[in-house]
Amino acid sequence: MAKGPAYLTCLAALLGLSCVAHGYEIKAVTKPVIMSESPYWDDITNTVIFVDVIGKLVLRYDPAHPGDLKNISFSNQPGKVTPAVPVRGSDDILVGVGRCVFLVDVDWGAPGKAAVVRSVRNLKEVEPDLPGNRFNDGKADSRGRLWIGTMDDSQTSRRRRRGVNKGELFRFDLKRDIEGRSASSHVDTKTVVEEGLQIPNGMAWTPDDKTYYLADSATKAVYSFDFDADQGVVSNKKTAFSFAAHDVPGAPDGMTLDKDGNLWIACVHGGRVIKVDPRSGALLQTIVMNVTNPSAAEWGGRDRDVLYVTSARYKMDARQLEREPLAGSMFAITGLGTKGLTNVPYAVNAVGAASTNNRAGSNSCKLQPVFFWVMAVQFAIASIFSS
Repeated sequence: MAKGPAYLTCLAALLGLSCVAHGYEIKAVTKPVIMSESPYWDDITNTVIFVDVIGKLVLRYDPAHPGDLKNISFSNQPGKVTPAVPVRGSDDILVGVGRCVFLVDVDWGAPGKAAVVRSVRNLKEVEPDLPGNRFNDGKADSRGRLWIGTMDDSQTSRRRRRGVNKGELFRFDLKRDIEGRSASSHVDTKTVVEEGLQIPNGMAWTPDDKTYYLADSATKAVYSFDFDADQGVVSNKKTAFSFAAHDVPGAPDGMTLDKDGNLWIACVHGGRVIKVDPRSGALLQTIVMNVTNPSAAEWGGRDRDVLYVTSARYKMDARQLEREPLAGSMFAITGLGTKGLTNVPYAVNAVGAASTNNRAGSNSCKLQPVFFWVMAVQFAIASIFSS
């Protein structure tokens, strides 16, 4: 194993303890789930919202109450769950389930209380002609528009290596009519902004709104695009960072930008988080994790100086899990000497048209009846214990 100030391994971290080396500290802050992903730091509540893609959960971690990891479940819905993006000025969260976008009204509750789903609204399905596809990573841009990539989840690794490019990058412009808590929602427009992708993954925008970065895990590269914020379109695709050119193991997964314009990229199957300068293509720093599959990185904390890193244990056997008992946990890395940018929630504008709770479409986007029974029981239990 390479040694030096850019590298870190620590037996203490394997035991769930803090590990301090070279000026920064890595600590597991949540219990493991199957595939934690898509972390989002909410500046309003000072919490991290993230998902368990395979376990079909949306979770919330509160650093002020670290033992109180809350979750809401989509276990009765077809499709994997990712991403989860808060909606500005409300308790709503936009959640990707399979190829569908749901608007979920959540009461996360006080510490020690269970989270309650008050309502779920089916907004839109994409790619009905590609049933093997699903949503992957997603974020909101500076104007509050939702961007999500799709990938072919039915592909084998061999087919991906042959370059089956079924992935697309969507931009959603959602609008909501305001009628108290019974407000209904619909997709106003959805736009395909990039085609011919394989596994579109982490994304980020520069503070000046002139550049958009997108990782493709299959090609093991991060691409830069010219970004037109007014029109919400990208152009002039270029390779900003190549894993192959720098002999970086694994593939780029979720990523985030710091205040200096550098990308922090989780390297799935590579066991590390890397810091790169996407303008020059330089590899600046490597942080070796105690898990093989870091899945995403996100700046958080009140000063935006904590790097939260999610991870996965999906398809790991007993021997691998014995070596990596914290796989699937979310980690907090402090002392990195930089900080991130303020997050943008999804912005919803008031309009006059109404829609139903379960819009017509394919079965993949219809809310399953048992889901409403689960919500009703959950709400009743929460009401009893809070009274």
